[in-house]
Amino acid sequence: MKNNYAYGWTTDHTNSTVTRATYDDLQNKFNMSQSSYGNPTLDTLTLMHPDGMWEIQLDNGIYEVAVTVGDSVYGSRNALDVEGTIFWDGLSLDPGEHSTLKKSVTVRDGKLRLSQINSPNVETALNNIEISMVNMFTPTLAQPRIALPAEENKIAGNKVLMSGTMVNVHNIAIGVRITTH
Repeated sequence: MKNNYAYGWTTDHTNSTVTRATYDDLQNKFNMSQSSYGNPTLDTLTLMHPDGMWEIQLDNGIYEVAVTVGDSVYGSRNALDVEGTIFWDGLSLDPGEHSTLKKSVTVRDGKLRLSQINSPNVETALNNIEISMVNMFTPTLAQPRIALPAEENKIAGNKVLMSGTMVNVHNIAIGVRITTH
């Protein structure tokens, strides 16, 4: 839990999380480009396990999700699904090359999930994720009503018998205005 958000990996990814700029001579040793060296969003990555998922608890709604993949030192082959939307399916990147995609996704169950699409020789190099809410779901409230068939009033006097099928999905107190002539 951080910043009031619960998020993380469904399986342990400690052994596949890497910071490429750990040592000062790394740039020269691996011939890293200036754009990725020292940039924590590009030189830090997690190689996704085939069965691993990253998820974050969010309100249901529509989100813009931007994801960056790639490795500053080694080539990568990336295949990623974000909440049922395919971002990449076997994208090969050269060492030092990165790719960022931004797409709209819909969260319906309170969690946004990223998972690797399991294809041969895929090991997605996940760099970073940016999530922005576009639209929160707001339920439409239907007016409560008594649906037909209604029964004839069989009570004498000034009382009214209401019958029929109650349609009141939001449990709102129902009131019926009766006018007399």
